[in-house]
Amino acid sequence: MIGVHHGDCIGLTAGGKSPAGDMVVTYTGLLRNGKLETLWYVAADAALGATAEGQPARARKLNWWRSMTTSADTFERME
Repeated sequence: MIGVHHGDCIGLTAGGKSPAGDMVVTYTGLLRNGKLETLWYVAADAALGATAEGQPARARKLNWWRSMTTSADTFERME
């Protein structure tokens, strides 16, 4: 994992291997009023899927546009 910040602007990136293949995640956000408001992006090389119900799942490579996921999250420190 690697991260940088400048004032209240924060960016974090991590990568690794999952059961389905390689992946990276990036969070970019702002620290406001004790909350970290972020947008995140995941790039995943493959996904697990079965050919039929009851069959074992296997990793299959994804097209680039299926490899990307994005959303937003808020993180708040709980005491």
